[in-house]
Amino acid sequence: TPLGISLCHGYHRIDPDLVLPTVRANIEQLIGHIALGKAEFSEVVPHSLSIFSAKFRYFVDKISMMDELFEASFSPLAASGKPLNKCGKCRRFMKYISLRPARLHCPTCEETYSLPPNGTIKLFMEQTCPLDGFELVL
Repeated sequence: TPLGISLCHGYHRIDPDLVLPTVRANIEQLIGHIALGKAEFSEVVPHSLSIFSAKFRYFVDKISMMDELFEASFSPLAASGKPLNKCGKCRRFMKYISLRPARLHCPTCEETYSLPPNGTIKLFMEQTCPLDGFELVL
């Protein structure tokens, strides 16, 4: 899927060991040494955990590299959909996102509202809810 491809590219860009078999091969080699009595379990586990902990910290520090790939591959939610009804908070148009799960998104408030599945969504006579001011949809 495009998401899976973007994730793999992002992992590879930040730390190639996350998608290449080298880390797993090293762990398997260390397990083999334990099995042969060449290494102690009590030494291998903390060593392996320290490697993964360092990789995690490095990944978190470089996460902006992943964001760049996602921005290039996927349009933001606010840029998709079509205007349907007015938001009860800011009174600006919200966008109807028809892709499942169907939802309404207010780009101004940056709020997203889930809609019932398997229905036809349309504006209901431009009436508003007396409680929250949102325009009603069916």
